[in-house]
This record gives sequence, structure tokens and C-alpha cells, in this order.
Amino acid sequence: MAYSTEDFFPVFKEECSKWLDFFNLKNWEVYITLEKVVTPQEDGSSIVDQDLLESRAICRSNRVGKVADIVLNQYWNYEPDEYEVRKCAFHESVSCSLLELEV
Repeated sequence: MAYSTEDFFPVFKEECSKWLDFFNLKNWEVYITLEKVVTPQEDGSSIVDQDLLESRAICRSNRVGKVADIVLNQYWNYEPDEYEVRKCAFHESVSCSLLELEV
């Protein structure tokens, strides 16, 4: 069974913003969104990946353009709570802050 995180999105967004400010990630364009975590297909369509259904949130980035997306998965395989959502926001914000490191 999948549980919606839609009601927790404002908390997620607020928490991400707090940590992005803390880590001073000012020279990146960061979008914080709520969406179904999907796998793009070569034909331009996308499908929900059952393996990713277990991911609570992800950070996608374009290091060259300094653009990142922090995405809260709209559906979790267990009932979300505020504490878990805040932990996810922190985790993804840390992932974003590490994008500044040169590899």
C-alpha cells in the first residue's frame, strides 16, 4: 500500500530551505518539489519505478548549470510522519550541499 506525503510537503520544503540556508548554497538554483519518483524512458515517457517507490526523497543535479532538484516522493510504502519527513529534508539538503565539492 502507498501512503501520500502531500500533507507533509510544506514541512519538507521549509526544512530543506532551512538547511540550504545553513549550508549557504546560494550560488545554486534549487527547486524543491513533490512528485512521483519516476524513471524517464528514451521515448520521452516515464514510468513509476517500483524499486524507487521505497525512496522517500531524491536529489537530482546538473553540476555544470548549478541546478538541483530536491524531490519528496509523493508516495511512500509506509505511513509518513513529520519526523521522517524532516530527516529526509535534512538528508537531501546535505546531498545538495556536497555538490559544491569538486570531484
